[in-house]
Amino acid sequence: MAASTRPLDSSYTPAAGELALTQGTISRQIASLEGFIGTTMFRRIRCGVVLTPAGEAYARQVTARLDGLGLEFAVE
Repeated sequence: MAASTRPLDSSYTPAAGELALTQGTISRQIASLEGFIGTTMFRRIRCGVVLTPAGEAYARQVTARLDGLGLEFAVE
């Protein structure tokens, strides 16, 4: 399945757990980011969310810029 149509762990719940936030908080932050950028980053589907083409492009840009900083982040 292509990345643009693959569910991202089905929902925002895994990210919420990893960040010790609620699913609602993650959802509001995503909505805020989408409003700030002026485009939809995720498409909501019955079984979760998938990145839109704009979301995929944004993710690549952000990843490249963070990689360019040469910093390592450890998730415990």
